[in-house]
Amino acid sequence: MRVSVILPIFNAEKYLSEAVRSILNQTYPDFELLAIDDGSTDNSLKILKSFEDSRIIIIQNNQNIGLIRTLNKGLELAKGEYIARMDADDISMPMRFEKQVDLLDNNPDIGVCSTWLEFFGDNNETIKFPVDHKEIYFRFLLGVQVGHANSMIRRDLIKKLNISYDLNFIHSEDTNLWVNLLPHTHFANIPEVLYHYRKYDEQVTRLHSKTVNNSFQRSLNIHFSNILKLFSISNDETFKLFPSTEIDSSFLIRFESILEEIIIQNIQKKLFKKEVVKAVIIQLWKNKIQQSNISLKHKFRRVFLSAFPQSVGFQFAKRIKFYLNLL
Repeated sequence: MRVSVILPIFNAEKYLSEAVRSILNQTYPDFELLAIDDGSTDNSLKILKSFEDSRIIIIQNNQNIGLIRTLNKGLELAKGEYIARMDADDISMPMRFEKQVDLLDNNPDIGVCSTWLEFFGDNNETIKFPVDHKEIYFRFLLGVQVGHANSMIRRDLIKKLNISYDLNFIHSEDTNLWVNLLPHTHFANIPEVLYHYRKYDEQVTRLHSKTVNNSFQRSLNIHFSNILKLFSISNDETFKLFPSTEIDSSFLIRFESILEEIIIQNIQKKLFKKEVVKAVIIQLWKNKIQQSNISLKHKFRRVFLSAFPQSVGFQFAKRIKFYLNLL
């Protein structure tokens, strides 16, 4: 058994059949599909039982235990060398598993493999994640750089590190999982759309956006701290990428100092490509200016009169455009 597919299900009758068929139609056949029903009250279980394929293993929770516990149950039950994820409302392209298994087989240093994906439904958009591990790692300061439902992970890595989905990061458990794995293995994205991600109003991420945002920010704070440690930059853990208090001038001044130190350390240690670091640093700074509570007058001073934007190569014409968008 090479691949274990974890498919959590809760009241997913509307799209479940299409999702399951997309797995059964994979060109790579050596997998088990762990279809875990989390107390559905619709026809989800009936739909699952309608498929006659020995690779489908139906597991029923005695009661609704929630997505995170269901995912962890899947991790415990998985027998495959690789663990693949799948959501009950999405579609995997036929060659997804074949290409992910091939990449992992030929690159033992890579522990997590995802792909480009395409949104469909309410929003049609192609998401092209960075391919290289180092770029994925550094760009993670701006947000998630790998898909979750389209991911494939080495099971022995999960076991060795004793890592699972954390109940303290509800609705953003995937981001926290990636942040915990990033320091220990290489990540990769296959530069091809191998997954179609459905967007619609009833999705958990939309219904619980406030909780998602809070968990997401706490995960990125952890990654920010890991980046500072990587560059041996002193931080007493009280300064966070997403502070619990409002972003004021004193925060911005210290933040700019840290960003400049990252650039200096990266030039010395040559950990990441200069152009990637520059692009991420500028975007981080712009984000904080936008999120700050300082007046437009003070924003003008930070954008045009402070030394930081020029020192990191933020061109004057682009600063003008950025400031106009703040108005």
